[in-house]
Amino acid sequence: MEAYSNNKIFSQFLMHKDENFVYIKEFPKYIMSNYGRVYSLQRRIPKELKHTNRIGKHSTVILHNDNGKYEKTVYKLIEENFNTRGATYKVSPIFRDGDNRNFTPGNIYYEKKQFKPLPGDIVIKDDNQ
Repeated sequence: MEAYSNNKIFSQFLMHKDENFVYIKEFPKYIMSNYGRVYSLQRRIPKELKHTNRIGKHSTVILHNDNGKYEKTVYKLIEENFNTRGATYKVSPIFRDGDNRNFTPGNIYYEKKQFKPLPGDIVIKDDNQ
């Protein structure tokens, strides 16, 4: 497979000044940008993948590797490949403009949810709390 890690090669895909591309973890035949654009490198000419737009769901793309075919949520791919979320947060993202297909940097954020025990719950605190 031809190496696409060279910035000169990635520059052909750039549409924004602050756009960055990386290989997708576990899917070495794909690259993605911090704007959510995903390209397949399986052909001679790289092809941009279309996002699915299911009503009430987040945008997804279909990726293939040696283990099979996977449908991956675009915002999760951004999280995993650009480390945009703290490891302790386990909540869905919040899109500042309300458009869950707008992956521009700064549009996605995570709100830390406060744990509220139910009556009768036993709460064990560690030293960090």
